Amino acid sequence: MSAPTTTTPIAPSPPEIYEAKAAADGSEAVDRGNRITRAEAEARRRSGKDIVVCGPDVFANCRLAEDIERAITPPGRRCIYHGPHLGPLSLPHFQQDTPPPEGHSFHETPVRRARV
Repeated sequence: MSAPTTTTPIAPSPPEIYEAKAAADGSEAVDRGNRITRAEAEARRRSGKDIVVCGPDVFANCRLAEDIERAITPPGRRCIYHGPHLGPLSLPHFQQDTPPPEGHSFHETPVRRARV
């Protein structure tokens, strides 16, 4: 009689952060740029630029995008969440309730991805 086999669940890879830019072609897509660190992402957001969090775990992506946006939110202000609402290629995101800074912390979902 053989021993029962057990499978160890494989943890999804951690989210990765990239420079991002709203597509200029009117598609409402988000174009992904170079991979960046968390510190670079926060600096980019403070300067009003976009970032996108990518990876297979939608919850981890969302949490990291929110954490980055909250980290750059000025005292006494708040950030808000917007689901994808500009078309089938748009991504959900966090942004400042009242800018500055301008820009967004986008994140991918299982069906909505940044363009490479």
